[in-house]
Amino acid sequence: GFRVEVDGDALSDTEVQLAFRRVRLLRRSRFPRLLGTITIPLPNPARLRKLTKWLSKGGNEGSRGAGFEILFLDGDTRAHRTFDGLYFVQTRAA
Repeated sequence: GFRVEVDGDALSDTEVQLAFRRVRLLRRSRFPRLLGTITIPLPNPARLRKLTKWLSKGGNEGSRGAGFEILFLDGDTRAHRTFDGLYFVQTRAA
C-alpha cells in the first residue's frame, strides 16, 4: 500500500489549500529496515506551479493548485468542491 502526506492551509472560513509533501510506499519485505518503506519526497507545490506555468507558456493562469471549498460540514459528513470543480461527500467511519 501507500500513504500520502498532505499539509493544508486555510485560505478562508470555507477554503483549504493542500500541499502534497511525500508518498510512502509500504512494502512487505524480509528486510523491513532495508526495503520495507520507501519514501518519495514531492516538490514544493508553489515551485511546481511556477514550473508548469513556464512550461505551458503561461497557459496555466487560472490554476489554484490542489484544494477545496467546504459546502457542508457536520459531525459525521463533509461535502466539498475541489478547485478543479469535482464534488465529494465524505462520511466518518463508525
